Amino acid sequence: MLMATYDSLPNGVVKDGLLGDQVATGEWSNLAHPWPLCQVLEAIAWLPREFGPNRENHIVRSTSVVREVLYEKGRISYTTFDAPHGVQEVLRLAFRPGSVQAAGAKLKQVAALNANGYSVEALPNGDCIVTIRHDGRTHIVVEGPDPQEVADDSAFALTGAWKTVPDRAALGGSFRMADEPGAQMTFNFNGNQVRLLGVVGPDGGWADAFMDGVKEPTVVECWNPSVRYQQPIFLRKGLTNGPHELKIVVRGERNPLARGAQLRVDSAQFSAATGDAGFGSGGGPSEPQRLIFGYTGRQDYIDSKGNAWRPGTEFVTRLGFGADSVARTWWINRRSMYIGGTKDEELYRYGIHAPEFWMNLTVAPGQYLVRLHWADTPETPWVEREGKWEPISRPTSVAINGTTVIENLTVRKEAGTFKACLREFRGIQPQNGIIELRFWSTPGHDAMIQAIELIPDPR
Repeated sequence: MLMATYDSLPNGVVKDGLLGDQVATGEWSNLAHPWPLCQVLEAIAWLPREFGPNRENHIVRSTSVVREVLYEKGRISYTTFDAPHGVQEVLRLAFRPGSVQAAGAKLKQVAALNANGYSVEALPNGDCIVTIRHDGRTHIVVEGPDPQEVADDSAFALTGAWKTVPDRAALGGSFRMADEPGAQMTFNFNGNQVRLLGVVGPDGGWADAFMDGVKEPTVVECWNPSVRYQQPIFLRKGLTNGPHELKIVVRGERNPLARGAQLRVDSAQFSAATGDAGFGSGGGPSEPQRLIFGYTGRQDYIDSKGNAWRPGTEFVTRLGFGADSVARTWWINRRSMYIGGTKDEELYRYGIHAPEFWMNLTVAPGQYLVRLHWADTPETPWVEREGKWEPISRPTSVAINGTTVIENLTVRKEAGTFKACLREFRGIQPQNGIIELRFWSTPGHDAMIQAIELIPDPR
């Protein structure tokens, strides 16, 4: 899942997450074809609490095959191919069900699904994980107080050649259809997510979508081998909670299998529901963390105050294809010369260096004191650049949680060689459960660090 999604850019370009910024493919779906999508869906299916979409409604897993499903306001109905003994579906919903029916028979909420019924696990953000067992019954209806809102096609502002098509299966008894290039539909809503529903079929065509005036990197598709109603043809979530504008522009184009280029819009669902998904909130340690980078000892180093320091081995740097990041960035040869300004010289005898590197320190909620320890201990104080010798300076800039706190610190100028240099920052709070420390240098140089302390802020 990480290989398929972590380095995917909004334009579909995928960069290799193991080998740096090397482009793996120009279109994410071409990376082993459907494999990335399958891996994401598998993760959602088996870890719906962690990966299921926040404040939305989805069937995430079934022991049968779900043939069709309608996600309506306050009502989810679906049909499975069969219903053998023990058949179950798992749903992540934005509401607690008020009733669940299987082929018209009301199911009971139970603690254990030893027979037909359903169980509910409430999540802290207002969502629920619902598991339904329905032996011998293939049609399921779930109803409840869904926070999403719905707007019929009468709420759309239309320009161009649109037709109103009466149809009892559509919401409100009709839908809007256009196939001429340039026909536009605009819908204004308040919320953080929106889904445009339409009628799909063999003569469905394409359109472009714009959110708040910015073109979306996708195609609105109305083609399907058979006619289906109230199907999502475009969705967007993760918006800031507030007013937004969705605009659809008909292309007048179609895929090679389509018999027409019709865009048929029926309604829109949107929601302003919010809730903490429980991601990165309090699972980390609250005790001090002390790290010596480049230190290869098998036991903690105990400093003059009795504090334990561990090898700092977990950091990220990207050096390009084929680079040995350990050999390139670690100073593991212990510097035995005297280091002034400290009672704990061992902290400064190693280190790491690279053009850019960063580490994510997992912590519990609270405020922390960050101490950064440097010493300029050059094995070779000079370097040849373009035929001239110049001193190695390693100017280092630092950002904590995305905020720059140090710019172009040169330890040699700050403290001299073989002398400890300390900077500290108070009141640092984690974001999404971590404190990120990022180091970088000017072009052609390396940033560096010897040791880091992260402790609860005593203030």
